[in-house]
Amino acid sequence: YGWFCLLGVLTAQAGHAFGLLCAALGKDQNVAFGIFSAFIFPWMFYAGLMINYDDIPAYFEWLHWTSAFKYVFTSFAVSVFDGATLVCPEGVSCPYPSGAVVLEQFAMKPSHRTRSVIALVVHIVVCRILSWLFLVLAAKRINVFAVCKAALCRNRKATTPSEVTM
Repeated sequence: YGWFCLLGVLTAQAGHAFGLLCAALGKDQNVAFGIFSAFIFPWMFYAGLMINYDDIPAYFEWLHWTSAFKYVFTSFAVSVFDGATLVCPEGVSCPYPSGAVVLEQFAMKPSHRTRSVIALVVHIVVCRILSWLFLVLAAKRINVFAVCKAALCRNRKATTPSEVTM
């Protein structure tokens, strides 16, 4: 239960961090959504949901390793199937008698859960740092500090923000 709570919080934080990065990169909503879409769809495709890790072409492996979806999917899959015994109805052939077989089908190992959680935290931190850097660059580009100072001092005889009485 603890892993699921941790993974749920990390998944939400990863989505928020990447959305913040897209918003910081784009000049308006349409550009930010375009950036978001350009990364999200390939990341989802190569995260292991649709293509097995072992079947990803070498020239697309960078999409696999940079995808937050990969780490979320791996962590949840290992949490669900590690040590699980799957029960099949009588008279039906059971292609997956245990969770270990499912993990093997997706080329995952139980040791991947901790590595995936660490990689997800790194992904969150990197996205947030990049977002901050792009926002600082955007603020310097439009000189937001001078705009705020002018807005405070406008239509008043004060020359500095400290002289303005609210």
